[in-house]
Amino acid sequence: RRELLVEAGGYSREFPEALEFDLLLRLIEQGGMSGLAHLSEPLLICDAPELKDNPDEQKALKRHLGKRGYQAEVSSAQPGTYKIDYRHAHRPAVSILLHSQDNLPELQRCLQSILQRTRYQRYEVLIGDNASTSAELSTWLDRQEQVSGRVRVFRAEQRMSPAALRNLISQEAGGEYLILLDAESQIVNVGWIESLLNQAQRPEVGVVGAKLVDGEGAVTQAGLVLGLNGGVGSGFVGE
Repeated sequence: RRELLVEAGGYSREFPEALEFDLLLRLIEQGGMSGLAHLSEPLLICDAPELKDNPDEQKALKRHLGKRGYQAEVSSAQPGTYKIDYRHAHRPAVSILLHSQDNLPELQRCLQSILQRTRYQRYEVLIGDNASTSAELSTWLDRQEQVSGRVRVFRAEQRMSPAALRNLISQEAGGEYLILLDAESQIVNVGWIESLLNQAQRPEVGVVGAKLVDGEGAVTQAGLVLGLNGGVGSGFVGE
């Protein structure tokens, strides 16, 4: 609608190499995301733009983030893409929830990776044991509570679904944010919690997922995309 473009001020001379990008950001500032819509039918066919570093785009993005109250840092890992560090001042407590069910080797590796490769300090680990029968696992769980001030163990009296167990132990969590971590996972990036909180602390965000890779470094999960593979799917799997 022409009047919306006029109200937003049209193109800005401040960012001559990022006219459309800057205008789009100002339209969002003016009317929010609800003023934008996606059309599934192509209206224009043209050559794909060459991805390159664009200082005007970075400046426009930083201006937009400042308008929203963020003292953010914008960097470019590769041409045409931008990584935003929102620089949140708040450092919330985080509770990591693990599921235990006669899976001692996997649980040992997972917990060790958390304790050794987590830079963020305000976290606790809650292990929910789903009525395991292994005496060795039970002894190991007792030991973890004794030697680590970060670990608490909760034991279910009878088997329940993993989801029900997580719901149960989440009621005992002391953190503002919950991380649901599979015991078969291992931490590889020391800044993993900071990366999750960088997105999770945005007011419009409810859930954040991490990129998962296998032992060879290939992607196994990188978020879900509506419309991919017929309904919903994860992009870049195997790459």
